[in-house]
Amino acid sequence: MTQSLVAAFVAKGDPDRFATTQFVASDEKRRHLLALYAFNSELSQLSWKATEPTVVEFRFAWWRDCINEGFSGGALAAHHHDIVDELAMLGAATGFTPQPLL
Repeated sequence: MTQSLVAAFVAKGDPDRFATTQFVASDEKRRHLLALYAFNSELSQLSWKATEPTVVEFRFAWWRDCINEGFSGGALAAHHHDIVDELAMLGAATGFTPQPLL
């Protein structure tokens, strides 16, 4: 997923929030906001994608591990996800840490 695919993901999954990003003048800030919205959209869908609570817990754990690796600069081969790449860029550019996300 590139930046445009993250934007398309948000536009499809949360059109109201996507619309709010159109009022952000800075392309960089819009990109960061879209990354946060995409992450929120992914997490909000977890409980709808699985019927077993244990599966949802595993998926949340996967995201937690993926975010931690992305922000620590670790190897993302096993946990690679484009939304995490965008969030890691947010962290690198602004000093944002993953703790509020986890």
